[in-house]
Order: sequence, then C-alpha cells, then structure tokens
Amino acid sequence: MPASIGAEGMFLAALHALARGEARAISKVRRDARREWREIDQIARREKLAELPATIEDLVEQLEGSGSGADIEGWAEALGATNACAICGTTIVDPSAFAEAALRHYEADDDGGLQERIETAIRRSSVETGGWGDGSLCAYHNEQAAKDD
Repeated sequence: MPASIGAEGMFLAALHALARGEARAISKVRRDARREWREIDQIARREKLAELPATIEDLVEQLEGSGSGADIEGWAEALGATNACAICGTTIVDPSAFAEAALRHYEADDDGGLQERIETAIRRSSVETGGWGDGSLCAYHNEQAAKDD
C-alpha cells in the first residue's frame, strides 16, 4: 500500500508480534494493507463509473467532441481498459478494451459501428494509447525500442 502505517496500526502489529511472532505479524499487516487497498480501489472505481455519461450515445458524443474535457483515462481505469508501460509505468489506455468494456457497461449492441467510433475517438484524443503492436510500451518507449542503435 503506498502509505505508511499509522500509530494505531503499528501498535496492533506490535501486539500481534508479541502474541504470535514477528513473521505472522508482518504477514497480517501485509494482508490487511492489501485488503484495505482493494477496498479503496473498489470505491474509486465505483465513483469513476458513476461519472460516466448516462447513455452510450452521450459517451460517444463526449469522446468525439473536441476539447470536451472527458476523463478518458479515469473512465478507462474504471472500465479495466488500462495497463502500464513496462518501462516507465505510464498509464496506457487500450482503445479496443475500452470500447468493448463500454458496450458491456451500457449493455449496448454494436449497432452503427459504436465500437469503431469509440476506438477512433480514443486514438484521436490526447491520452496515451501505447505504441504499435502489443501495447505494453508507451509510444515514446515503443519508438525507442524500434530504433536501431
């Protein structure tokens, strides 16, 4: 968990270490931190999903609108359509995964090429969609990896 343990948590860990041993106390602290982080992540995901437009048509309209201020990266994280650059950790939005997840979220059929419109809008936006290929690298590192030294 990207936070330090508080005084109360430290005290409880010390008591657990006295009662059950240091190794078990460390395991408990790690388990508790993972559980707490999952809870925080689930709450954040629900909040981001609640920020999605009411309909898929509204979503496509916001994605295609120039300078709309749509939180594409946040929505993509909530929809599970992101990964991180294997080198620098930059968040990469997967346009195909985003479109598929959005269609599932709205329980919409791909009538009228919605998936293609969503993918195109994301690729045209300013979000990082990775380099060509498997998308495990951001555009910069993909380009660097493709250069011959």
